[in-house]
Amino acid sequence: MGTENHETECLFVDVKTCAKMLGLGLRTTYRLVERSYREQFPLRILRFGVAYRISRESIENLAAGITPVNQIIGG
Repeated sequence: MGTENHETECLFVDVKTCAKMLGLGLRTTYRLVERSYREQFPLRILRFGVAYRISRESIENLAAGITPVNQIIGG
């Protein structure tokens, strides 16, 4: 029997991973995540108790510029 190595990429990540992906500090990321949780924009957020999970796709869209920054900061 051969063993197959299947690397699974999660659809949702935690706040620390989100901060690393965006190159932001943890405090700034938590503020972004809390605001996004209320508005579901610019990031799609799930919350389980006190734990947030952020959509990897929405992080990638934000980082790629698909989500306009001026909509995030109210410009």
